[in-house]
Amino acid sequence: MVGIGASYGIGAIAEYGLLIPLAAPFGLLCIAALIWLAPKAQLIAWAALTAWLLAPTYLGQGDQEIAALVVIVLLCLLGVFVSPWFLVAAWVLHPLWDVLAFRDLHGHMEDLPCACCIYDLIIGAYLAFRTWRGHFTAVGTPQPVSWRQGLRRTGIAVWVGVLLLVQVVLVWFGSGQGWLTLAAAAAGLAVVAGLFWLRPQAQSLAWVAITAWMGMTYAHSGAWFEILVFMGIMLVGMLGYLTSPWWFVVAWGFHLLWNFLPRETDHHAAHATMGHLGISPAASATYDVIIFAYLLVAVLAGRLGHTQQELMHSASVAARLVNAELQSDVVGGRRRAVRVSST
Repeated sequence: MVGIGASYGIGAIAEYGLLIPLAAPFGLLCIAALIWLAPKAQLIAWAALTAWLLAPTYLGQGDQEIAALVVIVLLCLLGVFVSPWFLVAAWVLHPLWDVLAFRDLHGHMEDLPCACCIYDLIIGAYLAFRTWRGHFTAVGTPQPVSWRQGLRRTGIAVWVGVLLLVQVVLVWFGSGQGWLTLAAAAAGLAVVAGLFWLRPQAQSLAWVAITAWMGMTYAHSGAWFEILVFMGIMLVGMLGYLTSPWWFVVAWGFHLLWNFLPRETDHHAAHATMGHLGISPAASATYDVIIFAYLLVAVLAGRLGHTQQELMHSASVAARLVNAELQSDVVGGRRRAVRVSST
């Protein structure tokens, strides 16, 4: 929601020629929108917002921008799974990319690089300060994560990105050749086959990303109810990971029916290049029904969600954290008592 609001906000202030005057307030507003979250949730939110705002900023201005997009996405993943300092690097180094690369920008967008420098550095300074103070740590462990663990988790996240890229290629090629429904079926089977081998917890987390991507199918139209459905599907996908994998089944079952809502189909080619199937509700329904069927079987078979072993491990980690905090309090109390007695 913050990312979508930020995108609309940037477009609005650019239209009125206020990119530079409102750049600093924009950065502070982004911070205010996420600062209330718990540390791990906030770190993930910042990674998502970073990929949403920074990665596609100048997309379409040359092949070098595609390379920049890949680098930023990798920094976001490393920032979540290895060290938050990678996320800091994305925001601190992006201003250099803003000013050093040549771009053919027109109208009010000529101010975009300067405005980006301002709010990039504000957000980068905030993330650096919170990371330096120990507020942010890599996701998945209470201790500093090892490079091996971090790279393994990053590799899984990259694999999900590869599956989405496969979907983009299939949909783009299928739409150009006139067999989009067949391409949609192939994309659905590719996603299922690509995620099947993951462990239940990792697979559930991957389905959060795939479900959110699916929810964007018709949001390109700009219709407010399509955007609300997109947000709702994202939230339901998160519930699928946090509470019960049955929420994944609900999300895909709902979207399967949502395809048949009468609407004007937009055949803009850019939608196909995003790997979305909004240009053909029939193709979208084909894609949805394949994944819906798999999710239904996977949930019934216990292939999704947190296994008993993972839950026991999480409980063990939590118990160790509590014991460590209690021991720290005891040691701190003893030290204070010694200082008081010595005075």
